[in-house]
Amino acid sequence: MSTIAALAALLAGAQEIRLEFGDGLPAGVRLVHGARRAEGALEFTHPLQYAEIDLPRRLDGLSALTVGGWFFPRGRGEQYFFFRGLPEYSGLGERWLRPDPEWVGFVLGTDARGFLMGAVHGNGSMPFPYVTLDEVPFGSWSQIVAVKDAQGHQKFYRNGTLVASDHDSAHAPKVTPFRDTADGPPVRLALPLGGRVGEAWIVGRELTADEIRRDFEAKKARYFPALPARPVRLREMNLHPRPDLWSEPVTAETWPSGKPPGTLAGD
Repeated sequence: MSTIAALAALLAGAQEIRLEFGDGLPAGVRLVHGARRAEGALEFTHPLQYAEIDLPRRLDGLSALTVGGWFFPRGRGEQYFFFRGLPEYSGLGERWLRPDPEWVGFVLGTDARGFLMGAVHGNGSMPFPYVTLDEVPFGSWSQIVAVKDAQGHQKFYRNGTLVASDHDSAHAPKVTPFRDTADGPPVRLALPLGGRVGEAWIVGRELTADEIRRDFEAKKARYFPALPARPVRLREMNLHPRPDLWSEPVTAETWPSGKPPGTLAGD
């Protein structure tokens, strides 16, 4: 099925759409603030650019949902690649993302450290998007996929590999009905720190791990380079620089060991 035919099927009530940009701009997609199609992908070069498509009331009554695509970020930081609705920030800096009772939302992106972040129609009983420990590399392609299954659990994949899930979370599962009876906001694609989108999908069921892996294997030559991913179970999260540790310039005399920096123990 062609991209345009897939879009027509979705608008007729089907539960799948695959927006691919290799052969042109799919019907209904709008490019905003200078976003453009170039070399078979969408190209974004500044933070105000995005692409959007209206998909009102098309995800009602689902039991599971998968969203994903192929993304090439050029910078590391907090940014949203593929979304319907966005987090809101409180006065204390919390990143709120609660499911709307009248339309189905989702978000895929990275936090300030470049860690994969997302949620599909809510994140269990937590009012925030799920932040994984998987660092999305910049300067290369990543297949990124988020799945919400019928039990209310979420799984996150990068380059065909399951890198995170909430199956051990105290805040999941939570089944939030897929109610999509209002128009809701458009579905949008963006790379605020620069980059490209090769394709994006919304599938009204849970894609299996095998389907996601086969997609990666089939397309990794087209989207090159695409670095292998592996799950990270435990890692450092935050750096806390201390510029006030030294009140005077560092010299050989003021160095804590009494030896110049770089001197080996026993010298």
